[in-house]
Amino acid sequence: MNAADVNPDRPRRILLLTYYYPPDTAVGAVRPARLAAALRERGHRVRIIAAGEADAFDDASGVDRVRPLPNPREWWLRMKRLKQGRST
Repeated sequence: MNAADVNPDRPRRILLLTYYYPPDTAVGAVRPARLAAALRERGHRVRIIAAGEADAFDDASGVDRVRPLPNPREWWLRMKRLKQGRST
């Protein structure tokens, strides 16, 4: 397939992976929500996968939630505090 074979008017199926997505109140949820809305306005099918417990949000908007992995930096800081003799 080359560039001449691509039809720019054909709706695309787009997978959007994001850590934050509404109804999460983090400011990082704003941009992916706006991007998904703009793509849908242009006729594309957008599927969103975001971090979060499946039952934490009542997603009727087609957002799939997956359990996030622990943040490596948080783990490293916790280990550093434990090494220094401090807890939590």
